[in-house]
Amino acid sequence: MTINTLSMLLALVMGLAGGQTLAVMALDNGSDQALELGGFRAVVMEVLSRYPQRVWPSNFFPTGVKKMRETLHDDQLQIVINRDGMHLQRGEQSKFFPYPKNPDKSPEPWMAWSYAVIEFLHGVYKGSQINALEVLLLDSMLKSLDWKSGFVHVNRQVTNADLENVYGMQFGVYRNRIYVAAMVKDIEKFDIAIGDQLVKINDADVQPGNFNAIYQLASRQNDGNITFTLQSRQKGRQYAVKLTGKYSKPVPIESRPMDGYLYIRIRSFEMDTHDFLRSILRANKSGTKGFIIDLRGNSGGVLETVAACADYFLDKGVIYYQEGQGQKILAKIQATPRRLVRQPVVVLIDQFTASGAEVFAAALAENHVGSLIGTRSNGYGLVHTLIPLPNGNILKTVTSRLLTPDKHAIGTGVKPSYCTSHPIDRQNIDLNKLHAGPCPARLGASPMDLRVAKKVLTGGR
Repeated sequence: MTINTLSMLLALVMGLAGGQTLAVMALDNGSDQALELGGFRAVVMEVLSRYPQRVWPSNFFPTGVKKMRETLHDDQLQIVINRDGMHLQRGEQSKFFPYPKNPDKSPEPWMAWSYAVIEFLHGVYKGSQINALEVLLLDSMLKSLDWKSGFVHVNRQVTNADLENVYGMQFGVYRNRIYVAAMVKDIEKFDIAIGDQLVKINDADVQPGNFNAIYQLASRQNDGNITFTLQSRQKGRQYAVKLTGKYSKPVPIESRPMDGYLYIRIRSFEMDTHDFLRSILRANKSGTKGFIIDLRGNSGGVLETVAACADYFLDKGVIYYQEGQGQKILAKIQATPRRLVRQPVVVLIDQFTASGAEVFAAALAENHVGSLIGTRSNGYGLVHTLIPLPNGNILKTVTSRLLTPDKHAIGTGVKPSYCTSHPIDRQNIDLNKLHAGPCPARLGASPMDLRVAKKVLTGGR
């Protein structure tokens, strides 16, 4: 199926008036056109045919229904699951939906199963549009594969970097919960700590894994005046912080001298980050003993920018691979002979170093031009394709996964060369101990990261 054909089918799906978010209000704002079973099937089959890993229908379809219930926020809708099927009940209305025989042989029987669930919910939520329920289920099924996937309204595309620009904080996901991953200097006065968990926005609880809710809220409240309630990692209590949103936009990259070395913090890989980095490196090609690249809290960004930035430190070698379904290599991105600097390099990573930032770190480490210091990274290594729809909305779905130069999956996280997850004697740093053994993830950066970095750069002295 071509992208244009898929877009035509999806045009039927995206009928939400006024760009309403996919929640209960969607049930009252559906299109007058219902998506037929053939259209629903076309969308699902396109997604499954391009997802880089095998998807088990027996998990994909029921999980989508469960996630749909979470999005509806309807406590009266009860779901009971056993090995034979799913039972739905709301008030006096109830129905059992038996699973297809040979449930993982083909997704085809699950299409009719899903449509039967939609028909039941249409009777439960009287006045709702079939189309809106289909949108909701499709969106939930996509998010069951990957929390960043789903239908995106053109006016709801707010990035993690945008949140930092508005509110001064950047968030990351760890074990399906949302934490503060980085922040600008202006809000340090609020005593917010890296690794504190976000539990409430204004009066609304933050549901586990519902990262998009933050983006949607940010896009609606870009005038600021927002209250975040956070759970302190160190103090074990909740506290509230009211922010006005009147913080200056940070540049994606900043640098400063540090004991003869150049410290470079890359907040995110935006379209122009490589231009900033090139200027910094050219200005410091001489007179600098080495470079400390700080990727802690960096959630990634534009892959082309990531490759361009890594290229400044490489003569040759692979930067990353993109792998599609059936372990097919879709892209092999290689370095070009345009290395800018040859001094020693270390890269700081943490649990919130994700996606493109993990690609950068692995590219330098596995091409043997830089050492990694910190904790195991986030392990988010999926690549999305954005399929534009005729009404301006977008289908965002996973089409490949990222591999390191040694063909390790980014999805398992990048292990540092020197692990700072464990307690370290600041007076006697033993690099051999930090280099050996497992490295568990740990929320928040270690205060020892920079000390270890300098020791590595000096050859252990």
